[in-house]
Amino acid sequence: MVYLYNTLTLTKEKFKPLVRGQVRIYSCGPTVYDFPHIGNMRAYVFSDVLRRLFEYHNYKVIQVINITDVGHLLVEDGNISQDKIENSARIQRKTVKEIIDFYTKVFLRYLNLLQIKKPTYMPFASQHISEQIKIIQILEKKGYTYLTDEGVYFDTSKLKIYGSFGGIDLTKEGVSRLEKSSFKKNQFDFALWRFSKPQEKRQQEWQSPWGIGFPGWHTECLAMDKKYLGLPFDIHTGGVDHISVHHQNEIAQAESAFGVNPARYWMHSEFVVVNEEKMSKSLKNFLTLDDIIKKGFEPLSLRLLYLQAHYRQKINFTFEALKAAQNSLQNLYRFMKKLSFIGSFTKSKAEKQIDLGIKTAVSSYKNIFQKSIDDDLNTPKALAGLFDFITEIEKKLTAGLLNFNEAKLIKGTILKTDKVFGLFTKQETIYSLPVEIEKILSQREKLRFAGNYEKADKIRLKLLKQGWHIEDTKYGQFAYRS
Repeated sequence: MVYLYNTLTLTKEKFKPLVRGQVRIYSCGPTVYDFPHIGNMRAYVFSDVLRRLFEYHNYKVIQVINITDVGHLLVEDGNISQDKIENSARIQRKTVKEIIDFYTKVFLRYLNLLQIKKPTYMPFASQHISEQIKIIQILEKKGYTYLTDEGVYFDTSKLKIYGSFGGIDLTKEGVSRLEKSSFKKNQFDFALWRFSKPQEKRQQEWQSPWGIGFPGWHTECLAMDKKYLGLPFDIHTGGVDHISVHHQNEIAQAESAFGVNPARYWMHSEFVVVNEEKMSKSLKNFLTLDDIIKKGFEPLSLRLLYLQAHYRQKINFTFEALKAAQNSLQNLYRFMKKLSFIGSFTKSKAEKQIDLGIKTAVSSYKNIFQKSIDDDLNTPKALAGLFDFITEIEKKLTAGLLNFNEAKLIKGTILKTDKVFGLFTKQETIYSLPVEIEKILSQREKLRFAGNYEKADKIRLKLLKQGWHIEDTKYGQFAYRS
């Protein structure tokens, strides 16, 4: 049984799919005008773990991550400036298409580096203008809109439930993100369709029943989740900053146009903060995945750092914390390769039955993992269970008490749970060495067998300078790169 915290009800609930054996998930995607920062990417690791959890339980998962390539405006001190993508194109002296193509490719590369599975669908907002226009027409027909010189606005006073989502006091939170306009009837009204300004030269604009312009930001998600998932669907995810405005407005349009909340469960990941401040482009305190790679960190060390905190808790980013995560990751990789090494070393020898203590340790870890991950994605507790399990096995490993079948069972158990964690690749779980290193180790083993430990140690030091560490274990020489 999977339990999830639902922002809609502000409680943890038992998950019940709308269609048996199937889960439909919509995850708010990036606005492709700049490099996503590591705070942005946390939301996609979170939704990826959520997807992996259901796949672990043999659900068929249909996931949508949209690409926002029009309509998301820059709002500074409440005043509207420009469409983020149009503005980026102007600053970089490129076409809008070049900006969209470039940053979409960056986003896809980041997904790949963090081992985030590609969604079933990745639709672009600009390719769903007709669907957005149809929703606005339905809202207009039902009396939820009004026309101004700026465009078509949603009248929030017509919807009694407006502002109730997430238990947020809109007068205190998110107001700074609401654009000011003398044309608005109410403070929280929002644009559904904006007219192109006569003095403004836009690269993206379309004809509509109301005039030439472009859609507002909040209609695109409803148009795309309705098209690809149907209404209602199971789960909608995003960052906590979406609660007060973007998701509030998406729900308002769905309730008004179709009489239904688009999703049964709404889930939100917390911020990555730096010195207690939200990481953001506006504060210029952000880092990208490329930034941390340049500093010598592996992308998956960042994924592990995310998983070490619950998705509903803030992460205070420091390079010290990232370094610790990278060290833990390297230890995990070494442990898995050592299991593979032990397996290959003992396979030809007489096999023994799996020790009862090993069976008990495996069963205990599986239970801890299952209970933790099913309890609202408690990855910190699940990882603690993994590390405790590894510590226990390491004692037997150091004593030379593991046989092939035991090593195979342990490795298989960890790989199965990693289907949710997403930390290992095939490369990290197979023990293999370059032919030239194998030859050197064979030479060193002969020297050790002959009692010439001085020459054997010189070989070890020579390999160490090349980045190779040698451990002399009861199973033989275990070599790994630093």
